[in-house]
Amino acid sequence: MIVLGWREWLALPDLGIARLRAKVDTGARSSALHVDDQWRFTEGGAPWVGFRLSTGRAGARVVEAAAPVADERDVVDSGGHRSRRVFLRTRLRVAAQERIIEINLTD
Repeated sequence: MIVLGWREWLALPDLGIARLRAKVDTGARSSALHVDDQWRFTEGGAPWVGFRLSTGRAGARVVEAAAPVADERDVVDSGGHRSRRVFLRTRLRVAAQERIIEINLTD
């Protein structure tokens, strides 16, 4: 069993993110990655999304990444607001464990 705190450091290695400060919410139905900016493009005939984010580290540079779009779905946030979000599938590394996760982008 892995015990996590309210805030943890994790990695998203497939996106080139070695350390990212994350808030753990056990009641959430999906994971959200807060990005500063996002844009769509096509790569090899498939939809992709590019995005920029801050990793939460003091003085850290802004990270720019891109990934294929796995899905698009409506998500209702904790305030009851519905929005259409892009979902990615990527590797998550936390507490020396790795898993493939589905994560949505929100700004």
